[in-house]
Amino acid sequence: MIISHNVFLYVSVVACQRVFKDMATEVKVKEAVADWMNQAKVRIIQSKNVAGTSWGLSKNIRRQLYLTVVEKVILYASAAWAHNITARQQKLLSSIQRKFLLNITGAYNITPTAALQVIEGLMPLYIKAKMQSTLVRVGRLGRNCHYEGIHFDHESYEQPSPPSTIHPALFSLEDRITHGGQVPSNRTPIEVYTDGSKINDQTGSAFCVIANEAITKTWKAKLSPANTVFQSEMLAFKAAIEWANTANEDVNIWSDSESSLQVLKSFNVKSKITQEAQMTLLEKCQNQARLG
Repeated sequence: MIISHNVFLYVSVVACQRVFKDMATEVKVKEAVADWMNQAKVRIIQSKNVAGTSWGLSKNIRRQLYLTVVEKVILYASAAWAHNITARQQKLLSSIQRKFLLNITGAYNITPTAALQVIEGLMPLYIKAKMQSTLVRVGRLGRNCHYEGIHFDHESYEQPSPPSTIHPALFSLEDRITHGGQVPSNRTPIEVYTDGSKINDQTGSAFCVIANEAITKTWKAKLSPANTVFQSEMLAFKAAIEWANTANEDVNIWSDSESSLQVLKSFNVKSKITQEAQMTLLEKCQNQARLG
């Protein structure tokens, strides 16, 4: 068992070092990938000769080693080389993956690669490489990408925000937000009810204001189908807090989303819309607005 682990780690170190040295230019990266893949195939044969067909490990452990070590090594720096992956690279990736799939499943050598992928529920490596490349380019590098005829605009995705600029000593939301079935101790003449939902790819936010048992104000907004329920709930919160800033009385804001209330009470949040709602509640809201 020790021998088989060392074989995997040796493959990992050799592959990582090879790619790291050759990432100076895009041309060198492509050349390194081809050489790296060929060496990976050689390492597979060497590992089988040293540790045997099953590497002395059970099927589940071999599968986990493939997912956590082999696949990570092969797809290392895929954002640099998998964006415009060639047919030759696809063939090499499938050839490498096939060796491990045969070893994991114990199937005959004549079994098609596609069948092995279905049996183990594993995605083809070249598809995963393209997905990771698109994810890094859009989410990390802020570039637009096309994948399988779909256009991904980086501006359509929420980017992580820097830490909150609010001083911890001034972050006093614990006594203004109640959740978990708790009811604010004081009822106010004005009650605001917020909600956000997503049904059949239709996402929306809304709130209504009730004063003297009558609806005096309504607000609603339609979001993109890509927006989440959490984002719609938080947008409704933010809009309700901004409206409460214009009222001349204390306001209670109600919601059925306990997760949103808990996030609003949290100091370490990276969601931009949540930070904006917190800032509005702390700095701009002159009246006593309570959330629950």
